[in-house]
Amino acid sequence: DWFLLGGGSNTVASDEGFDGTVIHARTRGVERLAAPDGRIRLRVQAGEPWDGLVAMTVNNGWSGIEALSGIPGSTGAAPVQNIGAYGQEIESALVGVEFLDDATGEVVYLTRHELGLGYRTSVFKRGRYGVVLTVDLELADNSVPGGIAAPLSAPVAYAQLADALGVPLGSRVPVAELRRAVLSLRSSK
Repeated sequence: DWFLLGGGSNTVASDEGFDGTVIHARTRGVERLAAPDGRIRLRVQAGEPWDGLVAMTVNNGWSGIEALSGIPGSTGAAPVQNIGAYGQEIESALVGVEFLDDATGEVVYLTRHELGLGYRTSVFKRGRYGVVLTVDLELADNSVPGGIAAPLSAPVAYAQLADALGVPLGSRVPVAELRRAVLSLRSSK
């Protein structure tokens, strides 16, 4: 028996312990890969803290996961749960994952379409066991050469967030402003 532990942010352990192997995903790093024009493709190690990744993308003016700010846990857990918040899901930015398949012992690459993503679910929650090793994301590059204007978010797709920002649904706002609004909404709950 084995148990995969990411960041441990939602884990409670029994006083009796666990009679098996605990695998703690501690790999860190973000690598920029080649991508189509106007896009940013990242390969992120599974142990990279999720919110730190979101902050890094916002600081670089990249959009696609900014509404997922403040979600605890590691990047490797994000596709397992198909995390989402405030009108965004990781599915919209996810390209695929490197996955160590428990059944075969092989490392395979699974595309977004092979992951069976749905509302807070994936093939990993329905019986495909193993370990997500890396996550590939593709984001929009909204950085402005020379920093003349603030990079913009993806269109705001959640009414409560639009209200907090004082804009109509579908508006684009500075990506850092959207992150601040999401973090403020999260802290108010």
